Amino acid sequence: MSITPLVQSATPARRSESGLRAILSALVGNRGAQCAAVRDSEKIEVLEFRRINTADRFEMRFGWWSRIYEYPMVLDMINKHVGRKDICVHNTSWGFEGCHIAFKDILESSYEAVVNTDVQPSELPNTGVWDITTPPRTEYLNHFDVVVNVSTMEEVDCDHLSIFDNLFSQVKAGGILVCTFDLPGLQLKKFENLFGKVLATAGNDINGKISALPHMKYEHLTCGIMVVRKMLKCPAHCDACA
Repeated sequence: MSITPLVQSATPARRSESGLRAILSALVGNRGAQCAAVRDSEKIEVLEFRRINTADRFEMRFGWWSRIYEYPMVLDMINKHVGRKDICVHNTSWGFEGCHIAFKDILESSYEAVVNTDVQPSELPNTGVWDITTPPRTEYLNHFDVVVNVSTMEEVDCDHLSIFDNLFSQVKAGGILVCTFDLPGLQLKKFENLFGKVLATAGNDINGKISALPHMKYEHLTCGIMVVRKMLKCPAHCDACA
């Protein structure tokens, strides 16, 4: 199975908050109100929504206070909630260097088809350019078994639910979106309202100080994860949402 990388010009969002594009209008065109909204909570099954804590698995090879938890957790969530190797994965805002490449390599060696996009081009294979503040190409709507975004939404100065829409729109029915995020940073209340639940905590949340790989500059930050599945059918059982 082959995937053509997304190629659309974009202004840097991850490395700079200036010059972001205006959020474009609805992704799904002329569907009815009940079935059109990508963020319609009746189409979302919330599988995980919690803070990452010191009891979670970590791998020191990823070399950053939060990534040593985030990358293993993303892989574990794909295994737990999808459990197959013959899948298409979109690794968004993938990162360009160091531990980002290590994670990219693991995804590509683990799953049948993987594309990695960010706001800057890369000469590495299976990469493309896409800005998460803009809608994806039409052919990528409802296309991927798994869409991943690691610790990027909170870095972008715009409506985080609009970014969620852009990501979730690419998940096929039955597939999952996996996102990690820093707090403070994510517009948390919007997601708690969308999901109808508060972000869970075990009371031993990781931060830059108590991480297994401490970084005191980030002792004020904690990390969280959300995993959501796109429901197979909307409440009206229309073909557009299948």
